[in-house]
Amino acid sequence: MPHYRDAIIEILRNHWRDKLVAALGTGAVLGIVFRTLQRLPYDEVTIRDDCASWDWLPFSHLWLWPYVSMFALVGLAWMSLRGQAEIKRFSLAMLGSAAVAWVCFIGWPTQCARPYFASPHWLYRLVTTVDAPLNCFPSLHASMSLLAAIVLTRPGAIFASVAGRAAVWTWTALITLSIVATRQHTGVDVVAGWILGGTAAAWFARRRANHAVAT
Repeated sequence: MPHYRDAIIEILRNHWRDKLVAALGTGAVLGIVFRTLQRLPYDEVTIRDDCASWDWLPFSHLWLWPYVSMFALVGLAWMSLRGQAEIKRFSLAMLGSAAVAWVCFIGWPTQCARPYFASPHWLYRLVTTVDAPLNCFPSLHASMSLLAAIVLTRPGAIFASVAGRAAVWTWTALITLSIVATRQHTGVDVVAGWILGGTAAAWFARRRANHAVAT
């Protein structure tokens, strides 16, 4: 166990400055473009005020905690990367999947009708202030969390053990439920986000395999 712990610490520390710079730079691009598209819808916005997934999963502002934890999950995925090649591929995977979502946001801007909450919790108030209920399809929250979970649990990764996979996928499941329970997205948005994130993860894995063969 100590050897396993030391190996994880070494992976997290390896190229940590490069990981931090890449994560902040990629995150800045994602945030700027996302916020810009929220402020500038290019067509009539389609408002969704009901969906089947909302019927079986009641709204609760407490789901905001797992919702915002997605950023910690993605950050952990960044820190788990091994070397410059993986850092570059992960950044491109995130930006590529986001670019596909941006095209959807421009071509079909959507909005989810959030429920009225008379006395909002501070975290709910913060998230709903920063994140306008626009550009819902596909869900980038679902896409990024799935991509991060696959990267964290891939063979040879720091959470590739049975316990590690169980922890990461339980965390990801809670994030997925929170996406719907907070009324940030519908179930359709989540499924589309999964497809996007899964495709990005498959590209990341394929490029990783090709790089391993080449070297």
